[in-house]
Amino acid sequence: MLFKVKDLNVYYGVIHAVQGISFNIEAGEIVTLLGANGAGKTSTLSAISNIIPIHSGSIIFKDQEITSVPAHRIVESGIGHVPEGRHVFSDLTVMENLVMGAYTRKKRSEIEEDMDRAFSLFPRLKERIKQVAGTLSGGEQQMLVMARGLMSRPSLLLLDEPSMGLAPVIVDEVFDNIISINRQGISILLVEQNAEIALSVAHRGYVLERGNVVLQGSAEELLQSSVVQEAYLGKTIS
Repeated sequence: MLFKVKDLNVYYGVIHAVQGISFNIEAGEIVTLLGANGAGKTSTLSAISNIIPIHSGSIIFKDQEITSVPAHRIVESGIGHVPEGRHVFSDLTVMENLVMGAYTRKKRSEIEEDMDRAFSLFPRLKERIKQVAGTLSGGEQQMLVMARGLMSRPSLLLLDEPSMGLAPVIVDEVFDNIISINRQGISILLVEQNAEIALSVAHRGYVLERGNVVLQGSAEELLQSSVVQEAYLGKTIS
């Protein structure tokens, strides 16, 4: 098993945002966390990356406990994080953003190799290599933060709401990129409110409600679930 979360609890003051959830990811999988706003999805990713403190529970990556490891060491261990809302370095160029993604890396030849890989996945970025990131379109910025996340050479990539605010045609392109990234051997933990498109690319999923896992299964099982169909796919089950 590549990655395991066990009995994770996260608080914001007195608010119990993540309530003892457990899940796992096998090497090569895309696993999605589904749920409405406030379900605890982003808090879970932030806790994994140690951006917010964990109250209790454990996080295991490649058979190593990383629960209390500093955020930069988690990146070095092989976990990349693409946050919600894109968050490019808006005053830096596309190239400079990608270099920032490789800040934990030392070998220039490998960084250049991964830069080429990023441009093969996202050829539009190569066309805009000297453009200031803040002037890119929303879709281009999403591609840039995903490419920047890959520059740390992760074996597990955390993706938080990659479809947010994007036109449907751009969403399709972004999710085609997610499939391509996964085919390169990178496991993915995907947080996404668009349940239908998330389950179209995921192998398995977990549904969160109010900080709890209420449903889990293969992507096909969740697509067929009446709970998912009514709550997240807008279908009425008679």
